[in-house]
Amino acid sequence: MRRLSRSTQLAGLVLCGAVLAACGSASSPSASGGTASATLNVAASAGASAGTPAPPTPDATVASWASPKTNATVKTYRVKLSATATGSVARIDYVVISSGKSRAACVARRPDAADNWTCTADLLKLGVVPGKVTFSFDATDAAGAVTSPPDGTRTVTYAVPPPAPSGATYKLVRETMTGPYSKLIEYRATWVEPAGYATKFRVFGMIPCPRYSDANNGQPCVVSGTKIPSGAVKVIATLDGTKRSTVISWREEGELPGPGPYSAYLVRASNQYGSSTYTILWSATVCWQCVY
Repeated sequence: MRRLSRSTQLAGLVLCGAVLAACGSASSPSASGGTASATLNVAASAGASAGTPAPPTPDATVASWASPKTNATVKTYRVKLSATATGSVARIDYVVISSGKSRAACVARRPDAADNWTCTADLLKLGVVPGKVTFSFDATDAAGAVTSPPDGTRTVTYAVPPPAPSGATYKLVRETMTGPYSKLIEYRATWVEPAGYATKFRVFGMIPCPRYSDANNGQPCVVSGTKIPSGAVKVIATLDGTKRSTVISWREEGELPGPGPYSAYLVRASNQYGSSTYTILWSATVCWQCVY
């Protein structure tokens, strides 16, 4: 056998060592675990991304009118506003538009038994005047997003008579002597009425005392709820709907004061849709079997 030289043996050992070093670095993890860690991190990230649900998308708000109907006639001061709605609705705000002015009408914060979003607007209290009135609404979802208006507007005819005048007063203005035993007596009557409701006021004098009886002696001839007989009143003044007072006068003749020409004075408001009930401005008292 041929014997290798020492230099040749040394060269072989160096070559084998280099090969082993290369094999070891290819098959063994580094001290810091770089390759394995990178693989685990990628896997973990992929798993976390796949396991986290995307946030839910809110249902789109869809709302439509339930009442009032288009071109309806409203004959009461209070009107019900109602809409149907689907999606994540949290509230519905209704708006009324009258005489070019928009104002909040009412708010529905939850559906009713019929699953409608309903509330009641008091048009008299809101100062809405009779005539054409328009309603709209805004729907707000649980996230606070507002859909305005989701179903357009509704226009109705607000056809109501004026409310009865209130806060009536009747005060002496003056007494003017017109002769030895005669004088002119003047009283001012005032009342309160919402603006825009009445087109005219009529002041009436009541001739008989409808409660004239022994049982009512010393009590007013007219009280709230007294039935006014047909033909029992006479118009003594007609005033424009912007007026809130008038002077009532009569001449008193004789040495002793009398009750005046009427047992009561009443006022009534009217417009194109009707008339209010009577309001008592003043009433005489029942004087059973008195003689003047």
